[in-house]
Order: sequence, then C-alpha cells, then structure tokens
Amino acid sequence: MRRHGFSGLSIEERAKHVSLSTEYNIVYRNFSRNIHNTDCMEHLAERGAIGKERWQHYQDVRDHTALSTAIACTWRTAWFVDSMLERTYFDHLVRYWLRCLSFKHWVREAAENIGAEKPPS
Repeated sequence: MRRHGFSGLSIEERAKHVSLSTEYNIVYRNFSRNIHNTDCMEHLAERGAIGKERWQHYQDVRDHTALSTAIACTWRTAWFVDSMLERTYFDHLVRYWLRCLSFKHWVREAAENIGAEKPPS
C-alpha cells in the first residue's frame, strides 16, 4: 500500500494501463533526468558540443512540453473527478483550461493524447 497505493501498480504501470505512457515518459524523463543521468543534451552542453542558443532552445522546448503535459494531466484528472461529483466545478475548470490554452508557451500537443485539447461539453 505504501509503495503503490490502492492500485498495487507503480505510476509507470498505471500510465501504461490507461494509455498514457507517452505523457508519463515526457514528464518523468524531464523531471528525473539528473538522477538517472539520461539527458544526452546536458552531456553535450557540458562538453561544449552544442552552442549556447541551441542549448537554451532545447531547455525551453523541454520544459514547456513537460509543464504543459503535467498541467493537462492534472486538469484531466480534475475534470474526471468533477464529472463524478455531478459537475460541481465544471465552469471553473473550463475557465482554467481556456487560460492554459492562452499561455504564450503552451504546447497543445501535450494535451491532445489525453483528450484534453478542448474543454468537454
């Protein structure tokens, strides 16, 4: 129970079970890259093999994608819970979602695979 919660599955296994492996990999790989030393771009940047502008662009794209994915997953979870509670917060969730879509660095593709590219009707 302490390790995997009520499902008995790891977060990675739960993501696979609900067809969110891509999103899991985007978020997990980004936020755990230093622990596992899996970021080849960081490896190249440390050795001066890529330019400063290219490195900054890579960091921006990486972070915007990971954060957009995390926000989309959180929103989708909140929407699901709200649908179980007879749409108590539906209007609030739609407003928050529309604000997300207006963020300058929002990555729309991050939401498409989880069915959160547009507010439900």
